Amino acid sequence: MRRWLAPLVIAATVGCTQTDTVPVIRSADVERPLPEAEAPEPGWYRLPTSPLSPRQNANAFWTGTEVLIVGGRRPFPCFEECAFEPPPFRDGAAFDPAAGEWRRIAKAPIRLGYAQGAVLGETLYLLVPEYYFGWLVSDDEARREPPAFLAYDISTDEWRDLPQPPGRRWPSYLIATEDRLIGYAESHDRGRRPDLVFDPSTEAWTRLPADPLGRAYDRSMVWTGSELVLIGVPYPGEPWIARAAAFDPAADRWRTLPDPGISGLDPVWFWSSGRVVNPSLDLSEEERDGGSRVGAMFDPATSSWEPLPDPPSDYGPYQDLLVGGDEVVVSTSGWALHVPSGTWERLTRPFEGLYANEASVWAGDRLVVWGGHRDGRFVNQGWAWVPPWA
Repeated sequence: MRRWLAPLVIAATVGCTQTDTVPVIRSADVERPLPEAEAPEPGWYRLPTSPLSPRQNANAFWTGTEVLIVGGRRPFPCFEECAFEPPPFRDGAAFDPAAGEWRRIAKAPIRLGYAQGAVLGETLYLLVPEYYFGWLVSDDEARREPPAFLAYDISTDEWRDLPQPPGRRWPSYLIATEDRLIGYAESHDRGRRPDLVFDPSTEAWTRLPADPLGRAYDRSMVWTGSELVLIGVPYPGEPWIARAAAFDPAADRWRTLPDPGISGLDPVWFWSSGRVVNPSLDLSEEERDGGSRVGAMFDPATSSWEPLPDPPSDYGPYQDLLVGGDEVVVSTSGWALHVPSGTWERLTRPFEGLYANEASVWAGDRLVVWGGHRDGRFVNQGWAWVPPWA
């Protein structure tokens, strides 16, 4: 029988102050017993105490059975006003929603302040760019963490270095297909560069054939299970109207897709319920002037674009999250869209008050957020949101 988490009841009572030491909030030392439930009621639930220390901007990934939290940045003694940045973390932990349990995982060989990653099979792959921390007032006083391409074997709890991508300018993002990894550039603002393919079986990088969009901005790629769908704004980007293409690995060929008819100003897309979905609800300047939409959905089966179903006209309470799952995508405007039914749900907050820089990931049929800072206090707590469609 599935165990789940006790409902969250928390009231925020602290404010944000500037101090010499960083205030933190830790999870309760004693957790309430977790009730067993096959189908938990919709709403927010508090996760058990995590073994990790408070931090912001941790990296979160869903393996299919566990949430992996790795790395992240340490609290700043006086936030953005200081020139000193503490070194990022190397440690991590895994949370099993079915068992309601955390476990520590092996430390990464380098610090993981910023990373882009994807899970393929039993392995988490991370592209870790060059990173500077310490006293940042000059290059001489800053400490450098070299770039790396890492693999974490989930079953053996082991990290290893992999051959790095070729060239000086690494891919911006990493996504998984059925048996390959795709590293692609978000923008060609400094000139066009090739997108790359990594084969885990040979540990070799190769170039993806050039796409028909050419030099472009605000590029995003989504794997549909059979094709890579690319959405981007062709250079020089005036007007900022997106174009699209699809790559079939079996045929090793691109095809041009119908124009989405949307602005490319919010280029984040997800694969959900047989659709490529951008859940953005913000109106672009073009739309306010009678031009294009921002969010939309693409159906690969018919090669047709669809507007978002009956989009809300206001903001939800919990904004700035942008995550997607098998059936639900969450907009930065504070709403969650259930793609199969085309219905929206206002995303509430797990508690009152400001919450920022948390890690977030869609884990099966629920949203998980962890860490970050709440009203200026750094936390090592986590929460899960069960939508009404779960």
